[in-house]
Amino acid sequence: MKKLYTLGLSLIISLVMMAQTSVTFQLNLADMAGTDGVFIAGDFNAGGDDYPEWNPSGIELFDEDMDNVWSVELMLSPGDYQFKYINGEGWDFSEVVPNACRVDGTENRGVTVGMMPLVLGPVCLSECGDCGTRTIVFRVDMSLSADGVNPNGVHLAGSFQGWDATSNELLDTDSDLIYTYTHNYVPVNPAVNDTLIFKYINDNAFSGFEENISGDCAQEGDTGNRQEIISENTTVLPAYCYNTCETCVSPTMVTFQVDMSLETVNANGVHIAGAFQGWDAGATTMTDTGSGVWEYTVELAPGDYQFKYINGNTWDNPNESLPGECNVGGNRSITVLEEASQEVLNCYNQCGSLCEVDPLPADITFSLDMNGLEAISPDGVWLIGGFTNPPWQGGATQMTDDNSDGIYIATLNAAGPANIQYKFVNGDVSVSENEENAGIELCGIANGIGGFNRTHARSGSNETLAIACFDQCDCESSVEETALLNSLNIYPNPATDRVNITFASERELTVKLVNSLGQIVYNQFVINDLVTISTSSLAAGLYTIQLENEAISVKKILIIQ
Repeated sequence: MKKLYTLGLSLIISLVMMAQTSVTFQLNLADMAGTDGVFIAGDFNAGGDDYPEWNPSGIELFDEDMDNVWSVELMLSPGDYQFKYINGEGWDFSEVVPNACRVDGTENRGVTVGMMPLVLGPVCLSECGDCGTRTIVFRVDMSLSADGVNPNGVHLAGSFQGWDATSNELLDTDSDLIYTYTHNYVPVNPAVNDTLIFKYINDNAFSGFEENISGDCAQEGDTGNRQEIISENTTVLPAYCYNTCETCVSPTMVTFQVDMSLETVNANGVHIAGAFQGWDAGATTMTDTGSGVWEYTVELAPGDYQFKYINGNTWDNPNESLPGECNVGGNRSITVLEEASQEVLNCYNQCGSLCEVDPLPADITFSLDMNGLEAISPDGVWLIGGFTNPPWQGGATQMTDDNSDGIYIATLNAAGPANIQYKFVNGDVSVSENEENAGIELCGIANGIGGFNRTHARSGSNETLAIACFDQCDCESSVEETALLNSLNIYPNPATDRVNITFASERELTVKLVNSLGQIVYNQFVINDLVTISTSSLAAGLYTIQLENEAISVKKILIIQ
């Protein structure tokens, strides 16, 4: 029996190992290697594999033969992954991935893992190809091809590869009928522009289905070839319609307008980023019209696009935290129609076109019950949000549990838009896996980078939010406790001379008022649903109101001024 068990266990382990693929990542640092290590960060546990998620120092690369090419082998389950390289410890040393090799809508590299081993690279830091090479992304739109797409595929032939019609196949990985192929080469003279002569072939041979180009993108001399001048290390060619020098659909002139009248505009101006420009935070500057409205006009092919506005020119500057009704994966969205022109007007950080005046600045008290967690990090419990300055991790606020009851509290002054986003972190705020995530999906909002945030609509008055539980939409309470908590009303809060407590319960309860030192300053057995407590003699600060008996217990925070 023991042998059968051992055999079965070995079979299971073998099947698990067979389900994973060896992927080797290679990074050429030439003479750029720092002294604090070389790392790779990504969502490598997305397929269930045991790797740290987006940890800037979690997976180290090594240069064992001292040739300045650093590598690491990972065993990954089949699927799509995103990643980037880091030359040092921390996100400050991460590469800036060029648009040409980014996953759409992100600032990351991407890889699709199948069943066959992969060797990626080597690539140069912040470049698509190896150091000293140039990268060209060839693209052709086959959506209006009269012959459809040839069963032999779409290929590329040119002077730079010997006019070979079989070797370089373009692929349509996202089924949008735009076929692409990425070509890396070493320029003869990096200081001189290259002239590429080429054409696309709707086949894998010169069989009469190749292009015969005329127009602005054609080579001189009636050759029927395309011509492009390459001046950058990374170039993404236009996705012209097959056998033409034009896009397949007449583009629409789209004017984006954002009302910044309620904002203090960054000295670097207002920018727009979106799928139509590679999600580059600093590449697309909007123009100040002089009336508080900034605008940008671009030609776009009809279709759906995501975008957002940035008050500045980097992702470190405030970018929009959008309310749920206009939030699509953390971004705005627009459907571009087939027409001559189209305008869109938005108020910054709001869904509507008319700006609603922000609520007054006011204090918000956040409370987090950590009693149900297996381990509380020695690095502390933190609150991060888009309403702090700087936002999110840069403005992280450590929460405190002064009376050691497991409830952590932080009070922050919030100004600006009514709708804010925030979340709690158990441990180092620079490690994304310490944040709340999937547990708040149903009650949160997508943040655009694979996670979720909590939301709250500010009233403009001091507020005390209900006690939350880490990475949960609802604390794990009994039905009776949930009903009691929902009925519990404390007013005024903050209180000065007295506080009223109302609730609905068929049980006899004890009402306690506990100060920040854990001392019980009020303790009364009650049988009705209204309690009034005099607070005039109590010190200002944070208190906990507890309703409990032998079966149930609920808590809410009270502030006494």
